[in-house]
Amino acid sequence: MKWGRIALIVGGVLVVAVGGLGVFVATYTPAQRPAPEAFRAATDPGQIERGQYLAEHVMLCGSCHGERDWTHFAGPSLSRFNGGECWTHGMDFPGELCAPNLTPHEHGLADWTDGEIARAIREGVDKDGRALAPLMPYTLYRHMSDEDLAAVVGYLRSLKPVDATYDEPEIDFPVSFFFKLAPAPLDGPVTAPKPAETAEYGAYLATVGACIECHTPVDGNHQTIAGKEGWGGQVFHGPFGVVASANITPSSAGIGGLSKEAFIQRFKDHETARTPAKVNSNSVMPWTEYAGMSERDLGALYAYLRTLPGSEEGVVTFPEAD
Repeated sequence: MKWGRIALIVGGVLVVAVGGLGVFVATYTPAQRPAPEAFRAATDPGQIERGQYLAEHVMLCGSCHGERDWTHFAGPSLSRFNGGECWTHGMDFPGELCAPNLTPHEHGLADWTDGEIARAIREGVDKDGRALAPLMPYTLYRHMSDEDLAAVVGYLRSLKPVDATYDEPEIDFPVSFFFKLAPAPLDGPVTAPKPAETAEYGAYLATVGACIECHTPVDGNHQTIAGKEGWGGQVFHGPFGVVASANITPSSAGIGGLSKEAFIQRFKDHETARTPAKVNSNSVMPWTEYAGMSERDLGALYAYLRTLPGSEEGVVTFPEAD
């Protein structure tokens, strides 16, 4: 009888503990601050042009928040900023998620304040304070300067409204909880290096352009491996098939054999190219969008990549090619 009572007590404690943990997980809210009321989107035409350049050719917002034509090499955009690119279990993603509409439509950002948009881009929570999936690299966008962010938000405000809606994300547990741990509020102003063909400015572009994030191998938890920045080998699954990112360190296995001019031309070759592609021989990298970067900025990116520790580890970029 005594042991039975003890078992009941222990069982009751476990039920309460598990129930309490469940409530904690279900009600946990991501770290956040109120959306900055003082933040204002740029309205000057020159600043909006800068925002367009950053959104379309550096951050590549439209490549995720729009549909891509995977029957052609590098999936050139079919639409931009009205959402539609989706990730599913079949793409080795822990759930079902479609990028939302970023146009100033009621089904997009029309009822968001400038500060709420800015907070979402750099701090990872939506207008209601819910965590955004870190598939959107807001942990990198947090390094975008206040001035550049204002330009990007101003450009998004200038877009033609498009009526497009998508299902709410359904992320598998426990990944759905881990996503809530990713957002982090900023605690002060953010500045950027002066635009110039320098390694310092190239590092800024590489950060907000997520270059290293994709061109670094990941561990079993899909976290980039420290010390292997730029080594390549991260594997992606999607409608393009299976592809691995290339080594972009300044070694013979990476870009060591490329002059600055050849590096720039490799991008510019894709400005107008529309080459049919086969599954498993395609590229997930949106070359057609990156090709719109200026030669100065591509030169700065090249200068930065030359500062990375080189790796002679080769990568098979199309591991399942016919």
